[in-house]
Amino acid sequence: GNGAEEAITSCDGIRQHVFSGGGGGGDIRRVAIFAHAGAGKSWMMAQLKRKCSKARKGAAVEWVPVFVAVQAIANALHVLFAGRAPADLAVAAAAALTIAWLIERVVGPQMDPAIVDVLREAAASDRVVFVFDGVDEGGALCEVIEDFILEVGRGHRVVVTSRPEGVRRQLYERDGYLLLSLQPLTAAQQQE
Repeated sequence: GNGAEEAITSCDGIRQHVFSGGGGGGDIRRVAIFAHAGAGKSWMMAQLKRKCSKARKGAAVEWVPVFVAVQAIANALHVLFAGRAPADLAVAAAAALTIAWLIERVVGPQMDPAIVDVLREAAASDRVVFVFDGVDEGGALCEVIEDFILEVGRGHRVVVTSRPEGVRRQLYERDGYLLLSLQPLTAAQQQE
């Protein structure tokens, strides 16, 4: 990333950036989408997940989208490490955060075990796209979770959303994320 933001108004544009080129290796794409509260970030990510799920059937590489609300990560960590002092909580959370933990403790409990197996296999074979919604919503663990997300992005396709002021933007620039600015959605887009 060169630090400049590109304006985006649909999830088709996001999909194009995330899935351009072949899969695996050095062609991993990372996208950070910034927009103010109420601009439609979460809605856009739900649309992206839906369209990716449909598009992957029969494709050369079948991508598996994994939608994760950052608040859910923070909540799971607070439950796991209840009663710890803030400094101890941050250290324990950083040690616990792995893709396996994310699938088992945050995403998996809401899913059929067979689907959880598919997620594990997709992550192991580099066919997963992690969609982290609300990076700025991690509360006291925001930086710890953000560090984890950046690490995931070094090995997998990742899309993150955040309010512009809610992240350490320079880290996304350093890691080569394509920076997008979500323009407010039209009423027609919100009805899709």
